[in-house]
Amino acid sequence: MSFWEKSTLAVLAGIVLVYGWYGMQVMALVSSGDTDLSAIKWLIFVTIVALIIIVVAAHIVIAILEKKHFGEIDDGYDEREQLIEHRSNSTHTYTLSAGVVITIGFALYDASMFTIVNMLVGFHAVADIVKLSAKLIAYRRGM
Repeated sequence: MSFWEKSTLAVLAGIVLVYGWYGMQVMALVSSGDTDLSAIKWLIFVTIVALIIIVVAAHIVIAILEKKHFGEIDDGYDEREQLIEHRSNSTHTYTLSAGVVITIGFALYDASMFTIVNMLVGFHAVADIVKLSAKLIAYRRGM
C-alpha cells in the first residue's frame, strides 16, 4: 500500500469518524428541540478542529511507519496518482453540486437556516466520502 493510499484511507476514516459524531450531535439537538443556529456554532468549530487534529496525527504516524520500514519516504506522485486525483475530483464535484442544488430547492420552500446549514455540511461530508472512496477503489484496481 503506497503512502498516498494510506493517506487517503486515513483522511476517509477521519471524515467518517468526525462527521459521524457531528451527525449524532445534531440529531440529539433536533430531538431536544434546540434547532437554533447558535446551538451548532461550537459544534461546527469542534468538528473542524477535531478533523484537523485527527488527519495531522494520522499522517505523522503514517510517515513515521513508512520511514521506519523503508528508510525514507520516497513515494513519488506520478501520472497514475494525478489521473486518480482528477477522476475522484470530478466525482466530488458532481456529488457536491447535486447536494447544493438539493439544498437550494429546500431553501426555496422555506426550510430553516438550521436545516440548510446542516444539509450543506452533510453534503460536503458525503462528497468527500465519495471522492475518497473513488480514490481508494482506483488505487485497488491499479488504474
